[in-house]
Amino acid sequence: MLAEGKHYTRNEIHAVHGGGIQGYLPHKDGRVVAGCFGLKNNPEAPEVVLVGSGPQTMRWAEVLCGQEGPIPVFLKRRINEWEYVGEYEVDDWTEDPGRLAQYCQRSGRSGLTRVFFLSKRRAEATRDQLS
Repeated sequence: MLAEGKHYTRNEIHAVHGGGIQGYLPHKDGRVVAGCFGLKNNPEAPEVVLVGSGPQTMRWAEVLCGQEGPIPVFLKRRINEWEYVGEYEVDDWTEDPGRLAQYCQRSGRSGLTRVFFLSKRRAEATRDQLS
C-alpha cells in the first residue's frame, strides 16, 4: 500500500500500478492508472494539470478526462523520486482557447491543448470504492 508523503521511483510505481515508466499518465489496458506530474511543466499540480500538444499526451489526457474513479498521483521531487500525494479524480477540464491562453501565461508554457482539474478523494471514499 502506498503511503502519502513517501517517495517512490517510477519502477516502483510501475510495479504496483502497471503502465509505462516515462509518460505523465501511465496507462494499462486502455485506462490511466496513475498521474506523475513534474512541477516544472505543471506548477499548480496536482489540482491543475496542463496538457501539451503531443499526440500521446493529448490521447491519454482525453482518456483520463472521460474515466471514472480516482487515480494515485505522484509529484516529481528529484530525478526518479516521486512523492505520493494521494488519490485524485478529474472534476472538470477545458479546451477553451481563452482559458488555455490564461494558463499559458500563468505557467510560461505555450501550445497547451487542454487543462484538467483534479480534486483529492477522501480516504473513506477511496476505501468504499475498493470494497
